[in-house]
Amino acid sequence: MSRAVSLRQSMSWLHTWGSIWVCWLLYIIFVCGTLSVFEGPITRWMEPERRAEPEFVPDRSAVARAAQAYLQREAATSSFWSIAMPADDHPHVRALWQDGSGRPRVTPLDPMTGEPLKQAEVRNTQGGHHFVRMHYGFQAGSAGVWLAGFATMAMLVALVSGVIIHKRIFKDFFTFRPNKGQRSWLDAHNAVAVLSLPFQLMIAYTGLVVFYWIYVPAPIAAAYPTSDAYFAELLSRPLARPHRHTAAPLMPLDALLEDAERTLGRRASFVVVERPGDASAVVRVFGPFDEGDDEPVKDRTFAPPSGGSMLYDGVTGQVLDARLPRTERGGLAVKAQQILTALHEAEFGGAAVRWAYVLLGTAGAAMMASGAVLFVVKRRQKSLREFGNATPAMYRFIEAMNIGVVSGLCVASVAFLWANRLLPAGLSHRAGWEIASYFGVWGLAILHAGLRHPARAWKEQWGAVAALCLLLPVVNEASTGQNLFLYWRAGDSERLGVELTALTMGLICVWASRRS
Repeated sequence: MSRAVSLRQSMSWLHTWGSIWVCWLLYIIFVCGTLSVFEGPITRWMEPERRAEPEFVPDRSAVARAAQAYLQREAATSSFWSIAMPADDHPHVRALWQDGSGRPRVTPLDPMTGEPLKQAEVRNTQGGHHFVRMHYGFQAGSAGVWLAGFATMAMLVALVSGVIIHKRIFKDFFTFRPNKGQRSWLDAHNAVAVLSLPFQLMIAYTGLVVFYWIYVPAPIAAAYPTSDAYFAELLSRPLARPHRHTAAPLMPLDALLEDAERTLGRRASFVVVERPGDASAVVRVFGPFDEGDDEPVKDRTFAPPSGGSMLYDGVTGQVLDARLPRTERGGLAVKAQQILTALHEAEFGGAAVRWAYVLLGTAGAAMMASGAVLFVVKRRQKSLREFGNATPAMYRFIEAMNIGVVSGLCVASVAFLWANRLLPAGLSHRAGWEIASYFGVWGLAILHAGLRHPARAWKEQWGAVAALCLLLPVVNEASTGQNLFLYWRAGDSERLGVELTALTMGLICVWASRRS
């Protein structure tokens, strides 16, 4: 008679085999999410031509006219325009439109003349937003968002099953036995898991809530003909207009910009035009979130700020919708979703909370990495031949993936910053080449992990991360003439912080390489 399997044993199997196939995805999500906390400083460092202070623009209406003239000349057939107005973090104008294949095209414009800036004046880069897109969708569009959602659901299962199988969860937190092989890896895994358990539960659940309409589409599809109809009713806004395919001149954007800024009581941050040149054209003008928001941060956490927006008929200029700053729509459901989104994205508490997210996010990444390594260490000592004759090859594949994902992702992330400095400033589709460099280096790291002995591969890859981090300020100095001391004297804490963080990580990786 077979012996009954206990709940704890069942959860142990679920925790082990349910986690190993998603731990690499979750490690990517945690590492890129941690880097995303400082999306702004990374972007600023990757745009070395950006001036410390924005150039004074005397006439914002003239900026809008010049940008509209440029887009009408260069993107007359596009169905979507966006004009980012000059601001403290980008003193130039950013004109964006969709080309014939639906891909976005971005051109920085001189705010005084409306003409494209030379690549030497501002390089084309996705900056820190690359890590944001990797965090929620692996740079793979809607398929990547679904994959991230699947991994996040699996993470919740792993967290709950992990709590069940640990009888001594708090004792394990205070226990670490170094140089004990499998025992040491288990102690490390338990310690970082217990340390960051509340954070991991919160970040996984809120991550699903951010994209709730994507992950749970059935209720919306059952009650509404389209998702646009759902959001129109929820947020009390007009339904999207159908494309009429009838030519009609677009209203001058400067007039709409002036009206919107007068109504909102603040400068507009950007202007969006849908279907320019068609009778169904609409223009949206958005105000910035931060300007004029002088309420304490603790109050804004539970009432997320809105910069306000205005919606106009693009042909007649008629106001179709007006949302004033600091107003909310959608009732308690939307407010709850906004609060959970603010928790996920650290939109409260300032630098102290962001650094706490960095430390806890790093702990989450360490939890995934140590769990993956523990799987291999345990089965290297006692194989259960789960895959029959292919078991050794499967274990070798998992071990190579551990190395290629854990250390290889770090190599690729620093190489991404190197590519920003080494690729020619005038290179066509330069932002795409930076991302291609990221994935190319990462692919080589995974290949290296498969070809080299595991112990050597760990040592060499951590050594590569250390070298890339420690030499990053040298490459920056050689390519741009900028360095730590210039940043210090200019009070540029964001760029200074990026390089100091890189140097710190380099020293940590020197230690990791020597210990591997």
